[in-house]
Amino acid sequence: MFEVLLSWTQLPNLHPAVVHFPIAILPVALLFDFAGLVWTRQQWLQRGAVTLYVLAATSAYIAKKAGERAADSLVDVAPAVQPHIGDHSDWAHYATWAILTTAVLRLLVEYLAHRREPSRLINAGATTVGLVAFGLLVYAADLGGGLVYRHGLGVAISSSGQAGADGEGAEPGRHDAAHPGEDGAPGEVAATRLEVDAGGVLTWRPVATPGASSAADAVLGSVLQAPTGATLGALSVVPATEGPTPPGRGVRLAVEGRAVGLFETEFDDVQIDATLRVADFRGTVALLHHFQQEADMRLLELVGSSADGWQLRLSRQRGGEIEVLDESPLEIGADGAPVRIALSASGSHLKGMLSGRTLVHGHEEAGSPGRVGLVFDGRGELTIEEIVVTPIGR
Repeated sequence: MFEVLLSWTQLPNLHPAVVHFPIAILPVALLFDFAGLVWTRQQWLQRGAVTLYVLAATSAYIAKKAGERAADSLVDVAPAVQPHIGDHSDWAHYATWAILTTAVLRLLVEYLAHRREPSRLINAGATTVGLVAFGLLVYAADLGGGLVYRHGLGVAISSSGQAGADGEGAEPGRHDAAHPGEDGAPGEVAATRLEVDAGGVLTWRPVATPGASSAADAVLGSVLQAPTGATLGALSVVPATEGPTPPGRGVRLAVEGRAVGLFETEFDDVQIDATLRVADFRGTVALLHHFQQEADMRLLELVGSSADGWQLRLSRQRGGEIEVLDESPLEIGADGAPVRIALSASGSHLKGMLSGRTLVHGHEEAGSPGRVGLVFDGRGELTIEEIVVTPIGR
């Protein structure tokens, strides 16, 4: 239904078209309610309030669902904006359920009115719930306005420099700044590409240079570390090809089994962007966040193979049991082109993205600060071109 309606409009999504209905209807319902408390014999005021509350609840629910689809349709959202999207979503959820509760209460009061006249206290109580719902709605709407007018969500910059409305503007989530010596230098190994800037952003752009014999030691055990009591024995670094043509950026790993590799730094809310080449790999490679112990892991998994197809999956693994929060099939070519996946973990909101577009979305309790890294489980070879870990402030 949403797709059909979108074909009739220039809007990037239906949320801005429907969100104003509950904002307009709910205060009118409250006015009818207050008038009914003053002129108690005017039954049409009470019935009008009930009708308006039902309309407000219906439109609020539609606006909420449209907002969820709108949030997931955004492309390349800056990591710092993700918490604001989550806050708006949470308060819109609270407001929607408060309005639904108000509508149910007013229907109940109207039902009682047919059996016996309800007291002013009951009417006043139902109106108070409506006021609370209105306060929640106003706050959620304010947060939504901030997303558009302060953070520019849903606003594109056209080639002429004017603001558009197709949601496909600049890519604020990308980290494409060049690093000195990115093409590598003789004898340089992959580990030298690990940097942490003043804002706490960890960037790893490995370059495996031919003849760097210590590449395996630098990557496995230094950049990627095994959890306490475990090893990285299932991983090995594939030597860069000798020859006149540089091998390009990235470190190629051979995988034979399962291994967990962690970065040393701990993060709380975080976004992890990874650019990988997986055409020659079969199994699971996952982004790991809020790591405390192997018995309890939170993951964004890329699962499958080029022959059988791929899936992107948000999951939680506890004591060998896997809880899938959300999953989606992927279209990844077998030509060896890089794949850019990203995980955003902001409070209870989890998102998995492909090339900046949200494909999977889940919710669970917020994790305690912990390490981030990669989980490998399969057979074959894959290349890590870039890992960017961005702390998300709230």
